[in-house]
Amino acid sequence: MKFNFQLIYFVDTDGHLHIEHYKFIDLVEDFVDITTDDYNYVGDYSKYTFNKDLLYSRRVFEDINSAYEDFLKSEITFPKITTNKRTEDSEEEYKSQILSSDVQYVLENPTDLDNGILLILTETVDSVIQVKKGIGGKSKQSISNGDLSNSSLLLNYGRYEGVWTVGNINGEQVNFDYTLRCKDGSDIILKGIIRECFLLTKIGIAIAKSKTYDYNTETTVFVPVYRHFDEFLVNETDNLVGY
Repeated sequence: MKFNFQLIYFVDTDGHLHIEHYKFIDLVEDFVDITTDDYNYVGDYSKYTFNKDLLYSRRVFEDINSAYEDFLKSEITFPKITTNKRTEDSEEEYKSQILSSDVQYVLENPTDLDNGILLILTETVDSVIQVKKGIGGKSKQSISNGDLSNSSLLLNYGRYEGVWTVGNINGEQVNFDYTLRCKDGSDIILKGIIRECFLLTKIGIAIAKSKTYDYNTETTVFVPVYRHFDEFLVNETDNLVGY
């Protein structure tokens, strides 16, 4: 679920489990602006390196207990060269171990299935609960459980982050809202105990990979990661967490 639908999970301060889309964190978290002259930080944080393991050119998703084209396998590709790993395999494959949604295949092959969980979207028609039909992302046809097909989920929910802002899902050109957080920045030592997980820096919006508090010196060591390309977020909008 994490890779297909771009979901995260966490437990809040009240002990409640959250399963949220990536953008939830971007929209609700506050940030600290350290670009102003009156903000105190120590040292130079302008250096960064790319995490090339994240800069794939092709990502393949496959579900267990599936056979029909909209459910079995989908792929995201990026034609733009974003890494210099020319002699290395830049493909990533993800195969679900538990979840599937190809209800038609399951009904037709009840004795030839791996152990797992079948996700079904239902609706009530004339007091009868039935599997809801939806449009398959590949076939573009109305099919049983189509809204939960691998291909449809990627088109509808898998385009928030990509290696680049333009790519292809199953051969269909699509736009991605934002690029991946794949730039590992130099540590930033902040004066004070900083609880926020986002910083506005001269490089861009940084999210904390980790933080260390030193209560003796009253400093925070912030280990940042940045998006591949997001300078326009800093330069072209005032509501930086509203992206």
